Amino acid sequence: MWTTTTGAVEGRDSSAPPSVTALHIPALRERKEDIAELVEHFSREVSHRHGVPVKGFEANVIDAFERYAWPGNVREMRNVVEGMVMLSDNDTVTAAQLPEEMAFSIAGAGGPPHVSAEPATVPDLEAVERDAISTAIARRQGNLTRVAKELRLSKSTLYLKIDKYGLNTALREARQPDR
Repeated sequence: MWTTTTGAVEGRDSSAPPSVTALHIPALRERKEDIAELVEHFSREVSHRHGVPVKGFEANVIDAFERYAWPGNVREMRNVVEGMVMLSDNDTVTAAQLPEEMAFSIAGAGGPPHVSAEPATVPDLEAVERDAISTAIARRQGNLTRVAKELRLSKSTLYLKIDKYGLNTALREARQPDR
């Protein structure tokens, strides 16, 4: 095949669709052997990105992950792992910390994993976000460009959150040189 100066393709019917190769990528629910490795990878990634210790996952949590259908596929798993890592106060993530919708879905498909009858204590998400911003402000000596980059926020969003959480005093203190 070759192209003429007018851009027409010679040597084949130009109205025919181009040749396309189909690539089948199985859904996560069909690759249960990959789940434990993906959980470990996402846990390390989240820990590195947010500066928190790497968390381990109990075997019954991995079992629950393997039984879950994962309608959102790998992206959903990454989000679930991130939430569990960020909200866990311990070094190990337990089945009591499974998202409610996931626990209900698993319950309908053979029962939930061993989950404590006690409700999980979940920290306030706004408090977690406020602490992360405050810590980053102190670590970056109030340089909001660097804080925004570290937290992966736009500067305008960072300004809004500083106002929302009343962190202007912390910002002024972080910018003060040591005397």
